[in-house]
Amino acid sequence: MDLDLHDYAACLFDLDGTLWTGSGLYDGACDLMRALTAAETRCVIVSNNSVLTGERARAALARHGLGGDPLAVTVTDVAGEYIRKVVGNGTARVRVAGVAALTEACRAAGLRTMGLREPGRADVLLLGLHDSFTYGSLERLAVCVEQGERLVVTNEDPWHPGPNGTKVPETGALLAALLTVYPCDYLTVGKPGPLLFDRALALAGVGASEAVMIGDSLSTDVAGARSVGIDAIWISFGRPLPEHPDGEPTAVCGSLSELALAFETRDRASVQL
Repeated sequence: MDLDLHDYAACLFDLDGTLWTGSGLYDGACDLMRALTAAETRCVIVSNNSVLTGERARAALARHGLGGDPLAVTVTDVAGEYIRKVVGNGTARVRVAGVAALTEACRAAGLRTMGLREPGRADVLLLGLHDSFTYGSLERLAVCVEQGERLVVTNEDPWHPGPNGTKVPETGALLAALLTVYPCDYLTVGKPGPLLFDRALALAGVGASEAVMIGDSLSTDVAGARSVGIDAIWISFGRPLPEHPDGEPTAVCGSLSELALAFETRDRASVQL
């Protein structure tokens, strides 16, 4: 089965490991965004990044030279909305173990917030990526879960690709440490759940059948998109497709450069399953 980006009104992009490494853009990112913009295809970044908001992600990409001014939504943007929905209490008290932007998002959703080390009991414990995580943080998280705070994590990704292919620890790595100490049930805000995809479709003003997701993760980008009826292109970066992938992509492409060339030349045969 082949696939042509011209068939879609909107392209959704993963951020870390797809468009950029955290310190620079992947080859082909600018070419592809330029071609999509010229074709008036709407572009939205859909990211599990729990450190950046969508606006900050857009600004960072622009500083690195990405044109086209794509829209963006990150798990940080929707965390407060998610907690309101799953808790069913618009005034729930949320203990935030993450960056300040997560606290701001919860407050914007009308939730009361408290810090990780603040005494008392919260309704929800929200865990996101933060570089101030220590042994003491792990101790405190275990105490909070043990005292009955409902655990919500921004995302389960254990790592994402960084510069030169290095593995950058993600929220899932912090979660794994906590679960080793205190196994418990938890809820996840971001991909592969539907909320980020729903928000992205709303930003683009299109339905699921009119959009395609482009990402490097089979378990989050591909599986999440396909679960809500969005076609998905897996950027393999030279990796073979597993025999039993976590998510079955609509199509596979080796790189963004290859995808950009296919779009510009309408060479359907160069992007195929």
